[in-house]
Amino acid sequence: MIARLAVLSVLLGIGCTMAPAGDTVSAAQVAPRIESLSVSARTIDRQTLVIEVELHRPPQRSRHDLRCTVTDPQGNVQAATTRQLTARRQSFTMTIASVPPGSHYLQAEVTDRGQVVDSARRYFRSLPTDERPYLNLISFYSSRVRDGANGLRALNGQAFDGVALPLWGAYHHEPIEAFDALCERFADVPEVLEIHPWPWVFLNRMLGLPPKGRRHESIEGTRPEYFARIPTIDLDNTTGAREDFLTMWRHSLRLARRWGAPGVVLDYENYNNYDAYDLQYVARQRGETCEAVAWKLHELGRDMARAIEEEYPEAVVWTLISALQRFEDRPGCSVPIYHTPGYISIGLLDYAAEHDLPCVLVNGGEGLLQYYHPDLAAWRERIRYVDDRLAPAQERWPRNFDLAGCISPYHDAAQLTGWIAQKAGDAPRLRDIDDFVPIFRELMVGHRYVWVYAASASNTNPYDPEIARIYSDALEEAMREAFPEPPTQ
Repeated sequence: MIARLAVLSVLLGIGCTMAPAGDTVSAAQVAPRIESLSVSARTIDRQTLVIEVELHRPPQRSRHDLRCTVTDPQGNVQAATTRQLTARRQSFTMTIASVPPGSHYLQAEVTDRGQVVDSARRYFRSLPTDERPYLNLISFYSSRVRDGANGLRALNGQAFDGVALPLWGAYHHEPIEAFDALCERFADVPEVLEIHPWPWVFLNRMLGLPPKGRRHESIEGTRPEYFARIPTIDLDNTTGAREDFLTMWRHSLRLARRWGAPGVVLDYENYNNYDAYDLQYVARQRGETCEAVAWKLHELGRDMARAIEEEYPEAVVWTLISALQRFEDRPGCSVPIYHTPGYISIGLLDYAAEHDLPCVLVNGGEGLLQYYHPDLAAWRERIRYVDDRLAPAQERWPRNFDLAGCISPYHDAAQLTGWIAQKAGDAPRLRDIDDFVPIFRELMVGHRYVWVYAASASNTNPYDPEIARIYSDALEEAMREAFPEPPTQ
């Protein structure tokens, strides 16, 4: 048990702290120290690095500078600049046009009349300047056409490269059909659809339904007794739900490969019980330690990666959330704290890295980036925040982990209802689809993967030709602005 705990701590230990780099000299006794440092190449454009630094005390003008050096992982210098420090909190931009895409480190040094008095280092990733993002559509409107593929024709000719297609709903409880039967049920999808169909898989199949608890309202009208028998999360396959989920997972990977889709959409949302995101809650309900639950979640992720290895090694696993942001340690729990799906993601990524798999797990951003912000400035700030929070994961799995941009837009603020009406407020600055074009552009510049959540709360029905044209035109306009065609000779 002790050996397993030691291994688990190493496996799960993605930190969020700044790595100090270098020694300080005596002038550091009075000089400002770096309290926080964040860097991101995901806003403005792909040739600009945004550096934000916070010092523990105000600097002295004409005395203190910030020396910034970009290196590759081997320590080779790729770019450098020096800026005068004039305030306790400052933001700089740095041109990285000559820096090749990929993994980098920014070494930031506070100098006092040329002497280094404090330093810190942060990882960041840059993207190719000419690589357009993959644009995916994810919407529960697609559930309505799951068993009638002709409805998917409405997506042909739109701006999207792919669409998430739920092969089974979030509350599916019937026996899982054989793969050949599944293929027959969806046989007309690749014939009808001109864009990629992404199988959409729900972890909720494994989630128990407690008598009282926080759950999604859509549980009404399903068979709650099926889920009520599951012990919080069926990590030991007590009810067969773990095996059922892995069968759905394997079928989805195999079908995605047969269809020529880049991968699958993985929905971690705990529709049955939102309390099950909490590791300590799950441990209490199951009568186990936090360490045992984290280990079993990690092993589930590894089993999912084994299925990827066997069925579709190149698959993109597009999660809506990866849950890889780490939280503060908690008393009585000796493992690093994440939301429970985070341990699954870590298990999957660890296995992929150990076995040199080319698959990529994409953090969708639903939980961390979020679907809605009031204006472009707020979106840029949030994109940089997410990049910073997930920098340790990007550093740990440079080949197998990436970030996606997500958004839930609308074309008429007067039609908003539910959660998005609450987010937008009584006087939203974003009034119609034209207001979203600069935000679409920003998401496209900052990510290899971008998805639109078409929500019923904003009447964003992508299967309505008139509505679909509004969004497709705006997305295409944003793509042209982000990646203009070179002039013809």
